[in-house]
Amino acid sequence: MLDEQQDTLMWHHESNGIYTVKSGYALAMHLKDQSPSASVANILHTRYINDSTTCFICNGDKETIIHALFLCKRARQLEKFATILWSIWSERNKERHGTLPKQADTILYFALSYLEDYHEARKAQNCVIVSNQSSAKLVSWDASWLNAPSGHLKLDTDAAVDITKHVTGFGAVLRNSSGDILVAMAVPFKGCFKP
Repeated sequence: MLDEQQDTLMWHHESNGIYTVKSGYALAMHLKDQSPSASVANILHTRYINDSTTCFICNGDKETIIHALFLCKRARQLEKFATILWSIWSERNKERHGTLPKQADTILYFALSYLEDYHEARKAQNCVIVSNQSSAKLVSWDASWLNAPSGHLKLDTDAAVDITKHVTGFGAVLRNSSGDILVAMAVPFKGCFKP
C-alpha cells in the first residue's frame, strides 16, 4: 500500500522544484521565441536545422507561425477547404439549436461567398480613398462574382455617396443561378448617408 501524502507544487524548471525569478525569466524568454509572431525558421536556424529564416515554400516572407498557417501560398490554397469545413460545422451547430437544415449547395455557396467577402474586406483595409471638395479618387475593385446556388436568386446591392453634390446613389441587381439579370435598379437620393 502506498503512503498517503499531500500533493505539493513543484517548479520543474529548477532542480530543487522551487520557483525563482531567474528560472521564470528564462522560461518567459523561451516562450517568447515560441509565440505566433516568432519566426519558425529563425528558431530552426538558431538550432542549426535551417539554413535560412525565409519560408522555404514561397521564398517570400519570414516564416512565422502566422505565415505558415495562413499567409503562405500553400495555406492560401487550402483556405477554401478550411472555410467549407467551418461552414459545415457552423450549420450543424445552428441546426442543433433549431435552425432549419440547408442544402449542401447553399452551404458551399455561403462558404465561398464568405471567403470572397473576407478577401474584399482585407483589400478594403489596404485601400485609401482620397476625397476633398475639388476631386475624389475612385478605387476600382477586381472582385470575382459567384452565381447563386441552383434554384436560388442572388441580390447584389451597392451605394455611393457624393459629398460635393450632396447625393447618395443606391443600386441593386437580382440574378438567377445562371447569372442572368432578372431585375436591376439605380436610384439617386438627395442627401448624404454614412455607410
